[in-house]
Amino acid sequence: MTIRLPRLHRPPRIIWVTGSGTEVGKTTIASALVRVLVRKGYPALAFKPYAAGIMAEMPERQVWRDPARTGPEIGHDAIQLANASPLTHGFLDLVAPVQFVCFPDFSKTVMARAGSTLLDNRRFFRPEVPLAVADPDTRDALVRSLGLALDEAVPMPGLNFRDASRIAPGLVTAAFRRLLKLQPHTIVIEGATKFNPSFRGGLPIDHLVYLSRPAITVHPAVHRPQPHFQARSQLVVNDGLIRSLAESGRQPAVLTLPEAEEDRQDAVAEAAASEILDHFDRTEGRWARFKAAVWLRTRRTKTLAPGRRRG
Repeated sequence: MTIRLPRLHRPPRIIWVTGSGTEVGKTTIASALVRVLVRKGYPALAFKPYAAGIMAEMPERQVWRDPARTGPEIGHDAIQLANASPLTHGFLDLVAPVQFVCFPDFSKTVMARAGSTLLDNRRFFRPEVPLAVADPDTRDALVRSLGLALDEAVPMPGLNFRDASRIAPGLVTAAFRRLLKLQPHTIVIEGATKFNPSFRGGLPIDHLVYLSRPAITVHPAVHRPQPHFQARSQLVVNDGLIRSLAESGRQPAVLTLPEAEEDRQDAVAEAAASEILDHFDRTEGRWARFKAAVWLRTRRTKTLAPGRRRG
């Protein structure tokens, strides 16, 4: 399947942010990259095709309900990524079109949502057999308090996060196409845990950032390999991609994401993001920089939120 681009002055630059697992700083760096680009005047946005959250952690985040009323199964990563850009502020399930709700850990799925309210194509899935846990009353109470749409969910045998890329691939593509209509200069695509963020209908990677905290490995100008999933495939662990890049003979840049107090985390991440972008700019060449400058000059018009744009 080849995705048809809207009319753009240039295709968006695609940056992948992936990592060695959970809690290594992927969302922190992805959000920071978007904020730094926006501050420099380049319309940028983030996209996380596949996301997962722990149900027990969601009640304390219910205050983060978004203006589009996409519901509680949005995940904290989606909040950070969507709100990093004025293009997508509040449209959480467009930025994260597939979200798994897990309990008590990521190996057990309670429910999955695919699609978005904005596109009116939301669908829900659940395991064929209800999740068995030691304390079902606790689970049921959480389900009720969060308003999870279990009654609307379609049973799927053996449902788990490894199935994320096959439960509704067309809905991921639809969300990505909708984001392309905003004509971003750069799209930062975040992976999930240690899995590749590639999806059917995606665009080629321009640059890749790999996090294994505290290390940030920056791979500028990635042109090969270009992995793409088949329609029914499972998510693929990114070890093979990282290994092939290491074996290519091209020297990546290695930075550090230091620990920081909560009130300093954004500043530290943005400093790292600025350094990452400098590496990308140096490898894109004079012609690419010229095209980007022309693109930016012609794009300096008022940008509307997704819900206000036509199409």
